[in-house]
Amino acid sequence: MRFYFLFVICLLSKSMHSICQSNGSAVSPGNTYAVIVGISAYESEGIPKLNFAHKDAEEFEKFLLSKAGGTVPADNIRMLLNADATYASIYNAWYWLLSTVSKDDLVYFYFSGHGDMENNTIDSLGFLLAVNTPRTNYLHNAVRIEDINRFANTLSVARGARVIMITDACHSGDLAGKNIRGNQLTGEQLRTASGKEIRITSCGPNELSNEDEKWGGGRGVFSYYLVKGLEGLADFSNDKVITLEEVKKYLAQSFQADKVLREKENKQTPVISGTLPTPIAKVDKQRLDSLLLTVAPAPVVENQGGRLKPIGTSPQGYFFSKVDKWNIERQVDFYHLRQLTAAEIPFEFISQVVKDGVSTGKYDSLQEKRLINSLESNPDALKKFKEKLIELLSDRGQRMINLYLEGDEAEMEKRRYYSRADEDYEVFAIMFDVALKLSAPRSGMFSYSAVASGADAYLPECLEIKYHYFSGIATRLRMPLMRNTDSLWSVAFMHQQAAYKIEKNAAYINNELGILYKQKKNFTEAEKFFLSATQIAPNWAMPWANLAGLYAQMNKKEQGFEAAARARQLQPGYQGAYINTGTLYEKYNNYLLAEEFFRKSILLNSRHFLPFERLGFVYMNTTNYALADSFFLEADIRKRGFVFTDSDGDGVTDQFDQDVAPPPLPCKFDTTTVKPNDIIGNFYIALKYIEDQQYPKAEWKL
Repeated sequence: MRFYFLFVICLLSKSMHSICQSNGSAVSPGNTYAVIVGISAYESEGIPKLNFAHKDAEEFEKFLLSKAGGTVPADNIRMLLNADATYASIYNAWYWLLSTVSKDDLVYFYFSGHGDMENNTIDSLGFLLAVNTPRTNYLHNAVRIEDINRFANTLSVARGARVIMITDACHSGDLAGKNIRGNQLTGEQLRTASGKEIRITSCGPNELSNEDEKWGGGRGVFSYYLVKGLEGLADFSNDKVITLEEVKKYLAQSFQADKVLREKENKQTPVISGTLPTPIAKVDKQRLDSLLLTVAPAPVVENQGGRLKPIGTSPQGYFFSKVDKWNIERQVDFYHLRQLTAAEIPFEFISQVVKDGVSTGKYDSLQEKRLINSLESNPDALKKFKEKLIELLSDRGQRMINLYLEGDEAEMEKRRYYSRADEDYEVFAIMFDVALKLSAPRSGMFSYSAVASGADAYLPECLEIKYHYFSGIATRLRMPLMRNTDSLWSVAFMHQQAAYKIEKNAAYINNELGILYKQKKNFTEAEKFFLSATQIAPNWAMPWANLAGLYAQMNKKEQGFEAAARARQLQPGYQGAYINTGTLYEKYNNYLLAEEFFRKSILLNSRHFLPFERLGFVYMNTTNYALADSFFLEADIRKRGFVFTDSDGDGVTDQFDQDVAPPPLPCKFDTTTVKPNDIIGNFYIALKYIEDQQYPKAEWKL
């Protein structure tokens, strides 16, 4: 479901004179500020790409910069296009407005992109999808509409700014909310006005918004006509002042007469609530004359990226343009950074990054001196640098989370083979901890969120949750290296519980708690948390795959196969679902279908050892020993150099297990009669030793 969001924030004034001044827009005696967001290209493959969302955002910025839009100073506009429009940067832009806007100021917040609801069973939350939002698990990975409403109320009531909210919603059936009225419910939340706010939505609850290259060379129809109307075409009274009522009339007439909409047979009716006589723009004659001379739309411009920005126009711009391309996870000692104060962190971060960059010729040392000088002499520059650093650290960690949530095979392998990895997860946990230190002071051993309230608490809350989540993951994945894992399990559980205490409705936290309970064989609690994850994120395959493994261990055959089928349906390319399906068939001695699913999983990813190993046992149980030996060899090749244990001792794999116990011995035999050169006999004796956890004897026999 695509959304173009334009939030023009403004309180109604008692007189037109106080609103419409000589600079051309509906401004107040105060200043004008704007945050503009446009996202056409989302990082997640599961979120449909848009064609012209970024272009609509660019056109609205041009309007604000022009005389017709009030000649808003460029420094008063924060523009976030495509890759720059992460959820952290959007929230930071809000915080900038909250800390900047004063009484009688005029504020624009424009969002052009997708909106959706994850489900309608957990609080019915609506979200604006940031560029790095995963296709599932929106909570704490996207922008809550609840926060938008709170944000608008704060600016209008507490700050005394003036508010009009304009929303252009383009519905899509390809997002998480497609089966749960997600588009309608999200639109309803955005149309809910309070106080002195004015809100405009582009269409009714059962209508679609449209975009096409025939509108201005590629635009959304609502944005296209809205900007033209504000630029002067909506001035029906010819008094050089455009009111909300005139905009409503202009949009209605334009939509009704538009040939493209008629060809598409799409009815679209903007919905407006508020005081209609309110002035919202003042006409610039030169721009209006230019519009009246327009006889043809602009040519199509094939550009799906963000606007071109000059590199190195400021020390900070130069620094972050370089750092964004570097592997800071390896270049920076975040363990050292977390020991420093919030005031010391920015300078030490610069020192560590630039030291490597200067030595390799990738960074200009003169730019480093300029940057340091600007941060030491300008508190506003230092504040902005801290915001950008928080966004950078948060976005790097979010990429790792998104790969996991998408079931990315390379990411799954990091978790399987963690015992040889370079502690990636612990590094990301420390990165989130450093970001937290920059965003808020500690208020307790594990608590940051208490220092803020309302919408401005949300970003620190997101960072805190992900700090605990990554810390718990990093701790759990160290278990294969330890003989006694109880203490590690307790620490991992403590971190996930801390995250859960902040947010009970995050699907990935519920899923991780299910894994931890499964390791302790508390199957009832494990099932509860896995099921909770499926309810919160109905389109996420991973908890369904985990349930398949859990039900196999609980001997719930039918539930196990149903869960496995659901996982495969949701994500046909997710290998873990096929492995767990094969393991279920193997458990119930259906070796033919077990073989089929293990081989399908190998077609999806031939690097993972597990399906090769399970096929070895399948062929051994069907007495195809030569084939079994070849598959055991292939599994062994993939396991060399790594440490593997059955992480929960269940004999059934999920994507987090490092190994699976061998099947029980098919028959009893007299071990004393086995000769030294009897390969099969000695192999079965070794399996018996493994079953009894006598690993040195098993190794000797093997």
